[in-house]
Formats: sequence, structure tokens, C-alpha cells
Amino acid sequence: MSMRYFKWLIIYTLTSLTIVILVVNFKQKPPIGLMSVARSNLAKAEKFHASKYSRDLYIKAKLCFDSAMTQWNIENEKFFISRNYKLVEKNANQSNIFSLKAIEQSAHNLVKIENNISVRISRLQRQIDSLNKQFGNFPFNGQITNKLANCKLLLNEVILAYKQSEYLIADEKLVTAELSLNEISDNYDNLIEEYFKSYPDWKKLIEKTILDSKKSHSYSIIIDKYNRECLLYKKGELKVRYTIELGTNWIGDKNYQGDKTTPEGYYKIVGLKKNGETKYYKALLLNYPNDEDKKRFVSNKKNGIIGKDAKIGNLIEIHGNGGKGIDWTDGCVALHNEDMDKLFEVCKPGTIVTIVGSTKPLNEIYKSVNE
Repeated sequence: MSMRYFKWLIIYTLTSLTIVILVVNFKQKPPIGLMSVARSNLAKAEKFHASKYSRDLYIKAKLCFDSAMTQWNIENEKFFISRNYKLVEKNANQSNIFSLKAIEQSAHNLVKIENNISVRISRLQRQIDSLNKQFGNFPFNGQITNKLANCKLLLNEVILAYKQSEYLIADEKLVTAELSLNEISDNYDNLIEEYFKSYPDWKKLIEKTILDSKKSHSYSIIIDKYNRECLLYKKGELKVRYTIELGTNWIGDKNYQGDKTTPEGYYKIVGLKKNGETKYYKALLLNYPNDEDKKRFVSNKKNGIIGKDAKIGNLIEIHGNGGKGIDWTDGCVALHNEDMDKLFEVCKPGTIVTIVGSTKPLNEIYKSVNE
């Protein structure tokens, strides 16, 4: 075989091989269309808030797309006959699969979350309304009062976030509001259950007052602190109910002067004050402190429940200038002036005034609130 023939054989072989390589690699064209679809699906997933509501799938879709882009850049830096876009195509296809799944899951989760938050907003509103109805003027400490106010503010923020479709923000604020409201409810339940342990004693006083009114064919008054009512009886029958306001720290019995608590017990009117004789609009002076109050005061002082310099206080009245809508007195009972006029007409020295925490048991109160 001549050298010339061998030379041409080599050239032919190399040329053929080059043609084969070029043909094979030209079939590996950049997957421009596939990458465009992957980019479009990823953008659509973001539009459906998949980064929030289908986070895991969205992250996988983005990682696959980023890997495809990185691999594409690597292949583009190679000599054109050695480029291979198989890995780019694989990652792009994976990105498409994850993006479409993320869109589907996000749409499903979005509906569930929206409905869940809507239900919880309604429940929180009912809870706050119920709490306001149940203990609108309950003398909580400042910390609990501030928490309830913050709950109401949070509810408004939740509603705003919900309307703006910011469901994750709404959910986060809802959790905070729900926890605070549960804490307030627990605090209230503990306080009110402890307070209502005195209900059997209140019931006896109520029954005695109504019986006295019936036997003497006279008027008597029962002050229901919890329900903010002044009940006027005549001959043992309830004639009228008046709305009242109390001391700012009304729960419990009065312990000392200045505690702003309305006392509880069996009292009598010892004086009627007309306009000009009192700083309020008319007043019915009670015989506070009575003998029971004095005994309890001495015992509390002896046991260290109140300070040694504390005074028992006096001048507890039923008076006018009510209608403020809040508890504001130093321990007295305030009525609207027109109601005070009616009460003033039928009362006299010796009229019985019984002040109790409630005329109803706690289970009855809870039942009426939940109806």
C-alpha cells in the first residue's frame, strides 16, 4: 500500500469522524423552548403564592431551574462540538414538574387557609363579644385590661391582612390574639369562680330581704353587683329594675376606706339627702359599716389582710349622677337621676338595702351568655 493511499485513508477517516461528531452534537441543540416553559411555570407558581403556600415544592422547582441555568452556562462555554444539554433538559423537566405540582397544591392550600382564617376570625369576634357581654365592667388589673385591648387591635389587623390576601400574616396575628384571649378567659374564670363561692350566702340574704318585704308590706332594695341592677321590691314582689354603676373595684366585699369596692351585706337606709345636702343628685345613706363589717375589719387587720393604718370607711350611699356607662364611684351605688327620683319617693329611713354579688348562680349566667 502506497504512502499516498494511506495518507488519503487517514484524511477520509478523520473527516468522516468529524462529520459524525458534528451530526451527533448538532442534534444537541440548546433547549431554549424547554427552558422558556420552565421559566414561565416558575413565574406562574410565584403568582399563585407557591413560595408561601406550597413552599417545599416551589423550592424544589426553583433549585432545578437554577441548576438547569448553571449547567446551560457551563455547556455554552465548551467548544460547540462537545456541548451536551442532557442534564439541562433533565433539570428543566424536573423544574416543570415541581412548578405545576406547586401551583396545584398552592391553589388547594390557599382555599383551605382562607376558609380556616375566615372561621377563626368569626370565632375570635364572637369570643370578644362574649367576653365584653360577660364581663364588660369586670375589674381586671391593668395588664389583663391592656391584653384585651391589644386583642381587639390585633383582630382589626387580622381582618385587614385577610382582605389583602396576606393569609400568613393574618394567621400569625391570629395565633397571638387567640393565645391572649384564652389567657384572659382563664384569668376571668378563676376570679369569677372564686367570687361566686359566696353565692349561697348571697342567696340567703336575698331570700331574707324578700321575706321581710313581704311580711312588713313594705319596700326593700336588692343591689345585684354583677348584673348592675337595683331591684325594687314591694310586699315581696319585684316591681322595677334600675341600671346602676358601682365602685371601680367592685368585685368582692369592701375591706377598707379607699379600696373603691362596693360593700356587700344587709343594710338599712339611715338618711335621705335632698339636692343641696349631697354633692350628688340626691342620696340614700346606708348604715355602712354595720356590725358584721366592723367584725370583719378587725379580723382582717389582726390577720394582716389589710394594713394596720387602714380605716374602715363610711358614707356609702345610693345616689344620682349615674348613666356614665362605666363603674366610677368610690364604693357607692349610682343611678340615673330620673331613677333616683322614683327611688327617693318610696324609700325612708329603715328601708332594707341588701347588696350581693349576684342574684343568679354562675351556671345560669354562663348559660344566658352562651344563648
